[in-house]
Amino acid sequence: MPANFWQILGCTLMGADFMLTTQFTGCTFCWADIENVIRAAHNGPTKAGYTDAALATSYPGGGNGVATRIIAQGAAAGMANAPGASLRVFGRGAGNAPAIGEQNPFYPNLALQYATIIGRRKNDIWKIFLQVVDTTGALSEHRRIH
Repeated sequence: MPANFWQILGCTLMGADFMLTTQFTGCTFCWADIENVIRAAHNGPTKAGYTDAALATSYPGGGNGVATRIIAQGAAAGMANAPGASLRVFGRGAGNAPAIGEQNPFYPNLALQYATIIGRRKNDIWKIFLQVVDTTGALSEHRRIH
């Protein structure tokens, strides 16, 4: 049976002005915004401690599979602690977040790139950004996602 993502618990971004995720290697970043109170979650495609996407503990399809499944659940997917809020999904190769400008609502589906999500609160408004680096450490993409 496919995983069910209707019980995602988002961390409430309060009391700080800066947010930084750990490195994404196929993970999906989800958030819900209720009156500019952001709740966010980092969903990994593998069981903690397992980095090989071929392992049985990995989600089918890796990072793209996780993002695609959360989006496919539609209204059934959401944050348990943000009832009624639209769940925004930003994953590897798939996403439903409103695109800012001409950009994709997801990050590259390339195995040799890593992403980090950075948030900044100013005047009680959160702006969230993507940064992608390749295996040499070179910045290959950066943009605002919320």
